Amino acid sequence: MLYILGTLAVLAFMIGVLVLVGHFYPGSSADLVDWKPTRSPEVEAQNEIDASGGVQGGRGMATAGFVLGIIALVAWVLIVILYVVVLGVAASSNA
Repeated sequence: MLYILGTLAVLAFMIGVLVLVGHFYPGSSADLVDWKPTRSPEVEAQNEIDASGGVQGGRGMATAGFVLGIIALVAWVLIVILYVVVLGVAASSNA
């Protein structure tokens, strides 16, 4: 159990460092970790396509990008949960 807590502490520390680096050095690409309440590029593309009055196409592609982004996010959350569970089982079987 202590190994899992140590791993989570290191992960939280790394995320915290990336958020701080992104906040103080905006050109470092670490600002991608810092959450900002903005619309996604897919929603912006959908709005631009809607505002074009039929001149631009590709709304289906923008919607597919939005849906695939949600699926990828859910998959990553499940992978992290699975990783923590596997580490927990491994740590408890070695104890």
